[in-house]
Amino acid sequence: AWINTSLAAAWAGFLREWSSRLIHGTLADQLAANKPSVLESVRLERFDLDDTPPAITSARVLRSRRRADGSVMLELGVVADRLCSALVITGRVAGLGIPLHISVAFQVLQLDLRLCLTFVSRAPYVGSLKFSLMDMPQTSLRISPEGLGGLSLTDLPGVDAWLKGAIEGALVGTLVEPNSYLWDVGQWWEAGKQRQEREEQARTAAAVEAAAAGAAVTGLTRGDDDHRAF
Repeated sequence: AWINTSLAAAWAGFLREWSSRLIHGTLADQLAANKPSVLESVRLERFDLDDTPPAITSARVLRSRRRADGSVMLELGVVADRLCSALVITGRVAGLGIPLHISVAFQVLQLDLRLCLTFVSRAPYVGSLKFSLMDMPQTSLRISPEGLGGLSLTDLPGVDAWLKGAIEGALVGTLVEPNSYLWDVGQWWEAGKQRQEREEQARTAAAVEAAAAGAAVTGLTRGDDDHRAF
């Protein structure tokens, strides 16, 4: 239960938005690189992972060891269900100029993940997170085309297969072992701290400037009053 609670908190806090941005960039490249000839142009307008995080159904320790620098490496095998996403793609049909607007619901039915965490003695206490997919998961795809001027996807050969291939390639294909993604949590944490410090310094400088301006206005007002009294 604790691992799902922790995932839900991270998902709502930053993980969903961060993962959506990561996948959006990769998916946009995949769609553009493998665009079918029936399409003149294509653009990924939006990619959003669902508000509900995947549900972890099991987790097991694969290995654990303490490193020479004092950090602890923990490798977990995790099974999770239902990773859902929604995306919107726009473009034009080649030769006809008909605008294309496609809404897609994509779902990964089950994820077999390998997570490798490095724990350190200082905040944020996780130095790095490496994750990969042990196997290619089963997926489902639902396409809702709009604005095709009376055409259907059957009139656009290869579009459905292109979408499924591109999404699978971006969402899971690049993570299937031996591929993996390494997130330097410590670097991300330090960058966030530095950003907060800069924002705090900017707020402090603005407050000082406002106070100085207020004092100057007060001084001018008093000077005018003294002059009139004289």
